[in-house]
Amino acid sequence: MGSATRPVTVVFDPPSTGGITMQLTTPEDSFGDNFSHIYPTLEDLCAALWEADRQISTRTVVFLLEPAELELRILPLPENKSELSIRVNLTAVVGIRFEGEPELTIELVRDGQVEQRIRMWIGWFDWLIGRISPGPSGWTGLALPYHLDEGWQETSPRPWLLPDNGLAEVRNQWAAISTDGCGTDELAVHGAVLRLLEEAQRTGAGVQLTYS
Repeated sequence: MGSATRPVTVVFDPPSTGGITMQLTTPEDSFGDNFSHIYPTLEDLCAALWEADRQISTRTVVFLLEPAELELRILPLPENKSELSIRVNLTAVVGIRFEGEPELTIELVRDGQVEQRIRMWIGWFDWLIGRISPGPSGWTGLALPYHLDEGWQETSPRPWLLPDNGLAEVRNQWAAISTDGCGTDELAVHGAVLRLLEEAQRTGAGVQLTYS
């Protein structure tokens, strides 16, 4: 991105009610999208654009956006040009989030790589898992570490990997949660988690939880 040719143009529509529109334009193509929230990583993008404009190797910038994470990388090239790459991470943000409140992230992991990610306010997860009742032998599935303050609560902020031999039980337990009386947010969280668990069970992938 040189000061003369400006092969990449980035335009932001400033947020008025928490939303932002971003348009990336080159002589060959254009990319644009609307996002419901944008967090302070906008400062990182501005710094990366400044570095690219001066042919300095830039950092990778990750936007914490809803409904997805958008990762941009700007690489300076010869002849006063830059290469801009864009990757949308498979992240689903479900339910209303509350700034400053704890969150739970559930990820589908294959060969050490995160392929799907769900991020939610911990309150939605608490509400749903609170609908699980203990069985004849006590708590099982996700309810066991939840009520013992273990698992993802114990390893925070590091991910906790769900044991492979417990995935089927967790999937069945989550599917059996009654959604009677659930609001829109609770239904969205329940459905998203169930789909991730089913995909992990179908493909043999791992599931990890992170409390933050």
